[in-house]
Amino acid sequence: MMTIPIVFCSDNNYIPYMATAIQSVVENSSKEFHYEFYIMVKNITIENKQRLNQMVAGHINFKLEILNVGDYFSKYNLYIDGISEEAYYRLIIPYFLTQYDKVLYLDCDLLCLGDVSELYSFDVTGSMIGCIQGLAEIGWYNSTVDHYWDNLLKIKNPENYFNSGVLLFNTKVFRESITFDDLLKLAVKENWLCYDQDVLNIVCENKITFLPNQWNLINYPSIIHLSEKLKLKYYEAEKLPKIVHFASGYKPWNNSSYVPSAIDFWKYATRTTFSDEIIKKFNSNFTMYVKKETNIKKLPLKKIIQVILGRVKNKLFFRN
Repeated sequence: MMTIPIVFCSDNNYIPYMATAIQSVVENSSKEFHYEFYIMVKNITIENKQRLNQMVAGHINFKLEILNVGDYFSKYNLYIDGISEEAYYRLIIPYFLTQYDKVLYLDCDLLCLGDVSELYSFDVTGSMIGCIQGLAEIGWYNSTVDHYWDNLLKIKNPENYFNSGVLLFNTKVFRESITFDDLLKLAVKENWLCYDQDVLNIVCENKITFLPNQWNLINYPSIIHLSEKLKLKYYEAEKLPKIVHFASGYKPWNNSSYVPSAIDFWKYATRTTFSDEIIKKFNSNFTMYVKKETNIKKLPLKKIIQVILGRVKNKLFFRN
């Protein structure tokens, strides 16, 4: 049975949302593969370890391991204004999990609506990584004058910029292309606006394989600034996304406005061992009613009206 290694990186505060992503992977998995979760952390409570292990305990084709990698980054002064240090931990994946030719990395703020074994099966021979074109970021670039990509990153083709929330590492080619020390020296060279994502775009620029956009769908208004060709890519991915990524500040667990795929988030969140904690932290404007079979969120009438209006506004804004 083929093993699919999947890495998440998280601090204690984000673990409940990471658990939701894990739940979505488990529920959409195939019995034909063995899945191994590797959770890269700096500090984690014993209780959180136990609750994470409990999530996969009843699944014979799943395994979960906690990896404390904080010491590997201790000598580097990482720029973390607005994020946690753990966001950089994905950089160590090719040097740490050397037993695998390919390793799948996933951000914590996403949902897997398809089986990630399909994503893992993509051929990334000769590339450092397989990645998904950053349509949201490209739209942002197109709407901005004197963009830092031109001045600081010096990216030759802005349409090759990728989002680092979903990555398929070719571990051997990555290690052969740059050492971990050189990679981290580049990471601390500047206060990169998009942190490790910018670093990876610089390092991997000429050695990437683009994967279908349905494997990292990000809903951003800047989609309206894309070329017609890239708009079509977005609309195709939007029809049947395999991964939905809540990459903006609008998360379904902390925002009272309409967030696309929020219903899907709550469906998986309420099936985790962290459901009570997630609901407790949730914005007080929402009310949660747990249904026996689906655990789908139900909103008060006032909030339903807001959601419908938000959906209409969102669609109009995206399509114009």
